[in-house]
Amino acid sequence: MQSETAGDNVMEYANWVRITDYHGFDLVEVFPASEGNQTFRFILVPDSVETPPDTGFGIIRVPVRSMVCFSSTQLSMIQDDCDKDKVTGILESDYVLNPYFRKRIDGGLVADVGIESNYSVEKIVSLSPDIVLYSLYPNFNSYPLEKCNSTLFPWADYLEQHPLGRAEWLRVMGRLLGRKEAYDSIFFAITERYNSLIQPAGDGPTIFSDVAFSGQWYVPGGNSYIARIIADAGGDYVWKDNPSSSSVLQSPEAIIAKAGEADFWRITHSSKEPLTYSKLLKQNSLYGQFKAFREQNILVCNTFETSYFETSILHPELILADFIYHFHRDALTGDWADYEPTYYHRLDK
Repeated sequence: MQSETAGDNVMEYANWVRITDYHGFDLVEVFPASEGNQTFRFILVPDSVETPPDTGFGIIRVPVRSMVCFSSTQLSMIQDDCDKDKVTGILESDYVLNPYFRKRIDGGLVADVGIESNYSVEKIVSLSPDIVLYSLYPNFNSYPLEKCNSTLFPWADYLEQHPLGRAEWLRVMGRLLGRKEAYDSIFFAITERYNSLIQPAGDGPTIFSDVAFSGQWYVPGGNSYIARIIADAGGDYVWKDNPSSSSVLQSPEAIIAKAGEADFWRITHSSKEPLTYSKLLKQNSLYGQFKAFREQNILVCNTFETSYFETSILHPELILADFIYHFHRDALTGDWADYEPTYYHRLDK
């Protein structure tokens, strides 16, 4: 993405947000894929500066004192307890697993402000947050939020396809909270750990992804987030040549033809009950035709148990280590020698 403003972008991996210096202030620009593809620009002005610059951009006073979050991934980016206490509202709080926030939600200190398709403007207004971090998902209507008299900040980490690009939004959060150096340092440590694990490309095990849902079977495109991690783990994703960065609809026949002999099968699901091979077969008898099913090489992530959606965005190195563990465990050496999978486990019989 290109900016109309001058200055060097400090972001290294993220493509949907830029941070540049603007006359001594941080200028944050977000390029979401909706809202008419407009660019959102904000100048971050420390509270110690009495008169903010006249730029025509949005002004955000930092550190922000209170915020409403529309995604649990935003919660995972808040590192310190004193900063976590600034969250006064969260969308769909029933799905929050983080113990600290769970306690504050249950204790009435963090309000539930509705669901994505029906958020409560009235509740958000009553909280009077400095900033609302909202997600520009397809068909999401942000117009009613304009009644909140709060700064509306589009949070587009989910658009990033590089694993470290998603994690790098931590640097945006750090600047909003007035903790630039501390949060940058955390991100640099994540980057170092991730890059130290990357495996050389070669003849790694083949792998495909996901299951049929409501009669349709979508698979991640070859330029997707998970395809990148699989490649960095030394795996051979069977749809690596597909140019899409999002999910692609495939017929069951096409999937069997392409992935029938793949070595591994990646599945994510969310349930209190464990997934088993017999349950998979009851869902769809076609599953028994896959080599990965027959040889019991299915890697499953139960998002209900692992808080995958809530925490993995900040730990791409752990997802990477999970795949390396299953593909070629002997490649995990040094500090990683005793590693046990965090998110992806081999499916029990």
